[in-house]
Amino acid sequence: MAPRSGSPRAGAATFWSVLGAAGLPEAGRRRLAAVALLYFVQGSPVSVLWEVLPVYLRVQGLSLRAIGGLRLLELPFSLKVLWSPLVQRFGDRRVWVTAAMFTVAVVVVALPAVDAARPTLLLLVLLLVLTTASATQDIAIDSYTVALVEPPISLKGSQNATTVQPLKNEFCV
Repeated sequence: MAPRSGSPRAGAATFWSVLGAAGLPEAGRRRLAAVALLYFVQGSPVSVLWEVLPVYLRVQGLSLRAIGGLRLLELPFSLKVLWSPLVQRFGDRRVWVTAAMFTVAVVVVALPAVDAARPTLLLLVLLLVLTTASATQDIAIDSYTVALVEPPISLKGSQNATTVQPLKNEFCV
């Protein structure tokens, strides 16, 4: 029986079809929703911080050079390749995600207690911990997401090679 156009099920069906996930089973949709929520939660504190903090610091009279220097605190996102094998190998992904989320929460709660108008070492350390925990959480969520994706059975080794080789030759010509 098809859902009626005004029913909540019709809205949910439309939502999933817009996302291209209408054909997924219910369990797959729940996993997709969980991953989307994890990515949203992961990116929110850092993105708000990097969008709001520079404006606030400029209003407080901090120089553009000093504000630009704060971008070095984003370095953990560029260097996460160095510790991603550790996250992948040691411990459960859920433990890494939970620990990183807890660390981010503690830092977000502590940040308002620090006077951002006069950046101190404490503020810089808190921001560095925040970006490092967010980068670690990103690694763990990516690992979890990759583990959820099951490769199609039809793309096994030799079949994949016979599919890719003609394409490689096509692009090289």
